[in-house]
Parts: sequence; C-alpha cells; structure tokens
Amino acid sequence: MIKIDNIKYYNSSSFSAHWENQSFQGIRHDGNIVLLKRKIYEVSLSVEYLEYDSDNHLDQGVYLLFKYSSDIFLARELDLFFEKFFKGYNAEICQDDLDKLLRLLENLSIKRKSLVGLVGELLFIYNGPDVNQAVEAWHISANSVFDFYFDSHIVEVKSSATNIRVHKLNYSQHLKLKSIDYVDAFYCSVLIDKNRKDTSLNDLIELIRVKLDDDKMVLFEDKLRPYELLLNGDWKFGLESSLNAIKIYSLSRMSYFINVEPEVITDRLSFNVDFGYLE
Repeated sequence: MIKIDNIKYYNSSSFSAHWENQSFQGIRHDGNIVLLKRKIYEVSLSVEYLEYDSDNHLDQGVYLLFKYSSDIFLARELDLFFEKFFKGYNAEICQDDLDKLLRLLENLSIKRKSLVGLVGELLFIYNGPDVNQAVEAWHISANSVFDFYFDSHIVEVKSSATNIRVHKLNYSQHLKLKSIDYVDAFYCSVLIDKNRKDTSLNDLIELIRVKLDDDKMVLFEDKLRPYELLLNGDWKFGLESSLNAIKIYSLSRMSYFINVEPEVITDRLSFNVDFGYLE
C-alpha cells in the first residue's frame, strides 16, 4: 500500500498527488491501453494497480500513472497541463486519449529543450568580451546551421541542465563544422545550474540589454521574438555557477568520433559526446 499525501481530484476518475518530492498524476483506464513503461520529458508513464487507505477516498483499481520530480524544469506547467487535460475526461481514458496525451507531452519536451538551448546561448552572449558583437553574430533563425557566426570564427553552443558535460551532436552538422577551413570553429559547452535558482530567464535578458548599444538593442529584440512563448515561465537557475561552468572546445583539437557509411547519414543522425574526456 502506497501512502500519498495531498491528493487533489480533477474528477471522479483522475487525481493529482504529491509524496516525497514526487508528483503523481493518475487516471483510470478501460484496461485496453497498450503501454510499455516509457519516459517523456522527465515524466515516467506506467499502468499500475493502486491502493490507498480509506482516508484518501480514492477508488482502488488500475490507473494510468504519470510520475515526475516536483522540482524539474516546468513542473508547475506540467501540473497545470495535467489538470486541464484530465478535467476533460469524466470517464476512463482510452487508447486514442493516451496517444493524444503523449503527443502533448512530446511537445512539452520540445519546449524544454528549446528553453535550455536559449538559456545556454544567452549565457554565452552575456559571458563574452563584447556583448554587442555576440548579439550581431547570434543566428537570425532557430533553423540556422550554427548558433554564432563571427568574422573570424563560428561557435555552436551545447547546453545541459545537468552537471554532466554530455551533449548530443548532430552528425551532419558536426561534419559541416569540421569541414570549415576559412574560419576557426568551436563548441561551447554550457552546464546550467538549476539548483541555485537565483536568476530567471528574463533577468538574464535584462542583464544583456543594459550592455547593448541602441542599434544592437533593436537587433536583440528582433532575434528574441521567435522565443516569446518561452519567456513566460518563472523557473530560475544559478547565474554565476552557470557562467563558471562554460567551456570552449576548438574543433581543431577534436578528432572524428565515429565513421559512418554515407548511405546511413540523415539529418537526424546524432551521437552523444562526453566533453569531459576532451579536457
């Protein structure tokens, strides 16, 4: 028997609960859901039979259970997301409902990755010797091949919200970066400290703004516009510790990590690299 405190009911078939710094979201299902245990956006999904004591007044039975840490990025958004989603169901969830929910969770995963990437790029701008120059070099579009195009070098920023310097590199992009011979090419590794929580994304943006000339301010605002949906969150990170964790790696000192036959190379082919071994 699992004891979970602070249960909140969305309707007769779903609930939200917290226990030992874990958030639980559950909804009864019709027994026909096909689901292997999986994880999306730091959310573990499983089908489990739940039992609670009578004080919690929750019907015993089989539930589709979503579990995640209460202090992950966008935890508050996840709570709100589940509440709105589950309130639309007054009956047991079916397979079509689950597929819809998984697609929505995958969209949140994309949002998190975009958010971490944006913070990493802004930390690189703020940490540089010339903020105006860095803003000018910053890519115009998120679809640009590389993040920063300076006159004498190109920088691709890789960001992580963990304390492990492991980054996913796109194979095609890495080959393009390695093949550049007219300017120097670098990877910038950024480890974002999500434990200290002393600075928000908008705080960082303001710190950059006060360093900018008027013409670069206009350019900066234009380049921020595609990220407007990411600027509404209130999550925070440690500024100084994140800045201190920035490291630059020259591609001239990096070997090819892997040889791939040309016929299997696609735009989605990628591999993880532990930059800690490159120091």
